[in-house]
Amino acid sequence: MGNLIYNGVPDDAGNVLPRNLTTGAYQLLDVSDKPSPSLYEGKVVTDKTYGHATYGCMVCCGYRGAELLPAIAYVGVDEEGGIDVQGMNACGGGWVNLDGYASSWWSGDTSILTMTPRHLTGISIGSTSTNSVLTNIIYGPVRDGQTCPLSNVPVVGQGNVTPSVTISGPQNVPVTASGSGGINTIQLTATGTPSGGTYSWSSSSSAVTLQDSTGAKVTVQGASAGSSTITVQYTLNGQSGTATQSVTAQQPTSLSASPATVSFSCTQMAPALAYTTDEAQITYTVKDQNGNAIQFAGMPVVESFSEISNNCAGVPSTPTASSGQTLANGSFPTPDYLVMCSSSCMPANANGQPTGSCTLQVSQTWKANGLSVQTRTVTYTCPGPPTVQ
Repeated sequence: MGNLIYNGVPDDAGNVLPRNLTTGAYQLLDVSDKPSPSLYEGKVVTDKTYGHATYGCMVCCGYRGAELLPAIAYVGVDEEGGIDVQGMNACGGGWVNLDGYASSWWSGDTSILTMTPRHLTGISIGSTSTNSVLTNIIYGPVRDGQTCPLSNVPVVGQGNVTPSVTISGPQNVPVTASGSGGINTIQLTATGTPSGGTYSWSSSSSAVTLQDSTGAKVTVQGASAGSSTITVQYTLNGQSGTATQSVTAQQPTSLSASPATVSFSCTQMAPALAYTTDEAQITYTVKDQNGNAIQFAGMPVVESFSEISNNCAGVPSTPTASSGQTLANGSFPTPDYLVMCSSSCMPANANGQPTGSCTLQVSQTWKANGLSVQTRTVTYTCPGPPTVQ
């Protein structure tokens, strides 16, 4: 003890004995898997130099509150799980593993569940008891002056063999404006094992709604921007298994643009407009509230214009609007073609370039699934290409 104090030797937890320590109590613990109850006397040497030692008869420290861990166990059919016995130390407190005392392990119904030491195996769907017995264990409160009583202690828990279930299907669903006729549903499929059970679906948030939620398939409808955890509970013979899948409701919010510029001959519009300008070709992809592409085919995309200003002769104040449906990657089916040809841009020079000038400005709005995703000002000029800002 003097050496431990003087040299500051730490214990397993890193604690050291104070330098001014002169008195104290000690406890001896048998750390084997199955402690022997035969320890009678313990000695602590406090001074090796002068041969001073402290010793005394030991007091039994047994166990209480034994239980299986887990007390309620769950495994699937043909699946294995671990199980132990634990008890509370009757003197020092704290839970202690008591597997070394467990002489036998069994279930109440081996057609449902079988047990071997520290293991259980699911046989069929159902519920039964899990059992073990602790043999020759010091159990219950023990006081000074009493013998160390040995007991055989039964320990009982519950074992459940549950079905398994998985979910397959998309993890995203579009949101659409009411009445727009856009794409806003997906279908998820649950597969329960063994077969023959019933299904029940639920959602963790109002971002989506569920239709036909009592079958193996469920329709998930996007309601508002956000995410939801979809849960299916599969029940067979009174036992249930669950599976979850996160689904993001993607609300069309913006467009990403991939612009290109090509040469355009205005004679394609009118033979008299014999000059060449530049055409803007912009490929758009629909993005959601998080900036991710909404990768669904069939979302309607609709263009509209409103006039800002126009001094270009022979040119309508608003271009002809276009519409279409998205491709599977969320892109528009064709680029947005922007070009303007006007007699105000004539005449052409020797290189076929316009020498006149005029300007047309319009407000352009795109909607996807009935929701506005972009409103920009498009400015057309004679040389081109038109700009979108």
